[in-house]
Amino acid sequence: MASKIKKKLTDEIWSEMTPYRKSGDTDNMYYKLLENLYDSVDVLDSDEEIVNTVWANRDLPLRMFTVKDLEKMPSLKELLIGEPRTGKVDLDKSFGKDWREHFNEIPITQIDLVAEKNGVSRDKLLSKMHDEVVKKQRYDIAHEGVLGKSMSILTPRIQEAVERGESPSGKDIAGDVIETGLYAVPYGRIAGAGASLARGALIRGVASNVAPPLLNEASDAIMYDESNPRGNFSPTDIAVGTGTNIVVPQLLRRAGTFLERGGLPGKALSTFGEGVSPREFADQKLKDMAFPKNLATQEDRIAASTFNKSSMPVRNVILDDKKKILNIATQKGNTIEEKAANYIRSNGKDPKSHFVTETGKIYEKWDPNQSTASNGLHEVYDGLLSGIETSTKSGKRLAAEEALKNFSTNKFGDTYAESNKPLGRIPIIGNSIQSYIDEANKEEERRKLEEEIERQYQIDLIFGRQR
Repeated sequence: MASKIKKKLTDEIWSEMTPYRKSGDTDNMYYKLLENLYDSVDVLDSDEEIVNTVWANRDLPLRMFTVKDLEKMPSLKELLIGEPRTGKVDLDKSFGKDWREHFNEIPITQIDLVAEKNGVSRDKLLSKMHDEVVKKQRYDIAHEGVLGKSMSILTPRIQEAVERGESPSGKDIAGDVIETGLYAVPYGRIAGAGASLARGALIRGVASNVAPPLLNEASDAIMYDESNPRGNFSPTDIAVGTGTNIVVPQLLRRAGTFLERGGLPGKALSTFGEGVSPREFADQKLKDMAFPKNLATQEDRIAASTFNKSSMPVRNVILDDKKKILNIATQKGNTIEEKAANYIRSNGKDPKSHFVTETGKIYEKWDPNQSTASNGLHEVYDGLLSGIETSTKSGKRLAAEEALKNFSTNKFGDTYAESNKPLGRIPIIGNSIQSYIDEANKEEERRKLEEEIERQYQIDLIFGRQR
């Protein structure tokens, strides 16, 4: 493509060189600089090469030429303080952010001017714009209406295939099914089973927040090859998914607390996913509480001491008694009588004809009016396990809450992200951070392009030789 700026630029430089040539003063640095600039531009044919040559060698002219000198060569001045032509066109900046919706209305003259300014051909620019419009149309089709919203949540891989203009493959369908299954598993409840409260809380937190994005990322990496973005195992996506799983439940709990303070129902949100099961509570209580003297009967103490000739069996008897009482405490029921009745049933006895003592032993009733649980059990239960009803949730409920949390927060992160950018999954601050990083990446990409232009077009303006 013939240059549109070459003649004007070379005419201005030649005009500035003429007085020196006529006077024979051609050995000074000023003239040498003008001469080598002229020679460098004169052998070039495209505007892109000329603009980049002048820009890449701007340092010495800007140091040697005064403002008054450059006023005589306005074309050179414009190139020295302008920007290089990288061949990269920022379409949103050049045509407006909504240009895709009005593509057919953009004047061809405007497209020509943008192409010329950025050093690309009109055909190449039109081709890129057309591809962007088609991509936007496919995106709109995939995300339109209720079906599009549902696909974003339930079948993201099928939706991505529609965006690419492809029919969903078996891998896409299987991947969506696997993802839903992986997201709806109470990993924390499984991993933390049998651990102490403190250690269990740590294990549950790590497993619940890390496992879903990790397993989902690994599953995609196995199923897809590198031609699909999902085929690349991304530690960043795992880290961001973990962050989302931590942040979203905290936001829900704070919202619940805010509602409660305003007199509105919010307890389900403020305690969502928190708490321990009666068994976990009881097991920890068993480890924490001292050995009460009244738990083992005197008869048990004497028998144990006589048989083993040591005090340790007494502790074992007491420990066994405590475990029985804890077993009673973890039974279903809202009262100690209901729990005791279920404990009796679990031991194959009839609560109507049996009762349980404070040591967890079951005896046949001799008094029909006797309650299922003895007074002694009431005392032990109230003293050692007070708060168990208010501090715990059933194991099934906790597992269900975690499964719901895992599913909703991971799906939320996937659908909340703008343009499928990873950090966009984190609520409130994620998109801002992602935008900042995107801009920084753009700047870094431009900087590298400019460095490459300087290396490619730099010359020795004193001696006129290519470096």
